Amino acid sequence: MRRLFEGTYYANCSGGDPAHIPELTYEKLLAFYKKHYHPSSASIYSYGDLNPLAHQKFLDENYLSRYTKLENSPDTSKPVLSKPVYVTVKKPLNATTI
Repeated sequence: MRRLFEGTYYANCSGGDPAHIPELTYEKLLAFYKKHYHPSSASIYSYGDLNPLAHQKFLDENYLSRYTKLENSPDTSKPVLSKPVYVTVKKPLNATTI
């Protein structure tokens, strides 16, 4: 997964590195949450037989307009690859995958 999503937030374990979790303070957790779990860093997708402009207006009026855009919001987009990437991972047959 790290190689598949290299360069994005998705390359990291969402729970953090277990070895470092005891070092996490409430203040650090709250700061991380406020930075990364905000509509400024969200991607919203809609699907179905709907009027896109009316749907966007609804989302803005009922959700997005309640927040102030973060100036330094994280970029959650995946970098575009110009060619295929091949990765070989060697590990014991009895190892579990993460």
